[in-house]
Amino acid sequence: MRYNGKLKELLEIKCPNEQAYYQYVITPILDLLGIPKKPEVCFPQFPIKTFLGEQRTDFLILVNDIPILAVEGKNHAKKFDEGKNQVKFFSTNFDPIPKGIKKQTVPFQLVLAGNKAQLYKIVINPDGITPELKPLDGFFEWADLLKEAGNFKSIVSIVERGQITLPLVKEVTAPEVLASTQASQFLQDLFDPIKTYKEFRNPDESILCFNDILQILFSNGDLSGTFAKYNLPVKIQKKVSNVIPLYNFHTLPRPIIAYAYRDFVSNSFAGVSYMTHLKEEKKRRPKPKDVGRYITPIEVIKFMVELAGIEAEDKVIDFACGSGGFLGEVIGRVKEKANGNYQDFIRKNLYACDIDPFAISTSKTFLSLLYPELKEEFNVFQHNGLYSETLKKLEIPEEKGLDKSIKAGTYDLVISNPPGNKQYSGTNANFVQKKFRLETLSWEVVPFVKRALELTKSEGGKICLLVPDSFCANMQLQFIRDEAFKDCHVNAIVSLPRIFKNNNAQMSIIFLEKTKKKDKKRKTLLASIPLKVTKEEGEELVNINSELASILEEYKELEKEN
Repeated sequence: MRYNGKLKELLEIKCPNEQAYYQYVITPILDLLGIPKKPEVCFPQFPIKTFLGEQRTDFLILVNDIPILAVEGKNHAKKFDEGKNQVKFFSTNFDPIPKGIKKQTVPFQLVLAGNKAQLYKIVINPDGITPELKPLDGFFEWADLLKEAGNFKSIVSIVERGQITLPLVKEVTAPEVLASTQASQFLQDLFDPIKTYKEFRNPDESILCFNDILQILFSNGDLSGTFAKYNLPVKIQKKVSNVIPLYNFHTLPRPIIAYAYRDFVSNSFAGVSYMTHLKEEKKRRPKPKDVGRYITPIEVIKFMVELAGIEAEDKVIDFACGSGGFLGEVIGRVKEKANGNYQDFIRKNLYACDIDPFAISTSKTFLSLLYPELKEEFNVFQHNGLYSETLKKLEIPEEKGLDKSIKAGTYDLVISNPPGNKQYSGTNANFVQKKFRLETLSWEVVPFVKRALELTKSEGGKICLLVPDSFCANMQLQFIRDEAFKDCHVNAIVSLPRIFKNNNAQMSIIFLEKTKKKDKKRKTLLASIPLKVTKEEGEELVNINSELASILEEYKELEKEN
């Protein structure tokens, strides 16, 4: 494709900075050339690692994960040579940070600077070593790039065997992998300027601001109100606003952006809580408090939801909902079983609460990213999950009227990863101790198991919890085991290896089912997954996904016998 009227018109647009040039010139030109905006094709701000540190180009165009075209833009024609040198360095030092893409030279380059534009191809100089950019006539449209990519198709490297060279066939990276990587990079780039605001008293406040910005962005709202709410300086506002046009974030599949967001939160904010909304002077900086904020790995969530056998008509609650992982998976499972009709389940049958303001904000953001059309419908409450009452004296504000919507004995399933500290870490300790008639608030798992027994239906109510191993083995907890097993059949207990980052706690999944008439012949599945196994080659880490899948199949077979 040679210069045409529309392309010349775009190149004549005057832009005050590179962000504007990116938005009003580069992106429309790629559209004009027919480059799909799919995340697995058009990757903005693609990062590579070099001896100079991380380097990026404005866009990397991929065909079946083959890097085919690097695009670099500058807002003034006088910066053309700078852009050319940058894209040459990027293309010849291409060592991708995102996984699944081969380290190789990017064959074609597009440099745009002010009203100048040029397509190049990497060639090797006569010395046989030095790469150079050879200018080409016109521009490649998408069809041309597909044709050029055919020259690289199925070839990843050359293996020399004597005088014979053999091509090796490469498995193409799933588009979801590239989309997930792009989503993670977008989230990190968006968060980086926010976390620099020194007036935030703690990291939790930065994520609360970040969550609000995300929800506004994905609902196409105006960020000015959010900027004002958190009193963000103009400098930070500009940095956040400059990131937004760099990514086609609306083209990212919602599940991918939602789970990339949950991973981002999990990797950055696990461990402690600052209980941001504690009643205290604004200038005080609260010390971090260990509330067992360890976000459940998705493979464990999927296993527990599948184990619980949720039906579309079930009433379900997560009373320590954290980042909302169980809620998202439960909705997905109901969506499958109800042929896509999951809206009524969300509105009427799914409930969640958590005392941590960070957790509530994160859960709502995660669910809003997954199901934006229902973001006002989720029954997710900031409230201590151990009671529904409205208390007069509170350490942290709680939503009122929960006793009308979360009632004892009405739930088909309680599924959760509640805090498991050796001492109670939540709020309103005196009320909790009195409510559950406890001599001491040692072993935080105790009140949560009692609450689960209280919430579930007396016949057929199910409890699926991730608890510390001590619940199953510690003699001091025999009394709560006796209470739980008295009116419940133990469907399964699965001991897990270490599953949390920065925490060596051993955890178990307990799956109980309430029944008035216990069947002594009914069997229980007991399973344990070690951290490592010994093979002839030496010790090897266990693949927890495959182990959980095998255990699930065993459980299904056991249920057939029962």
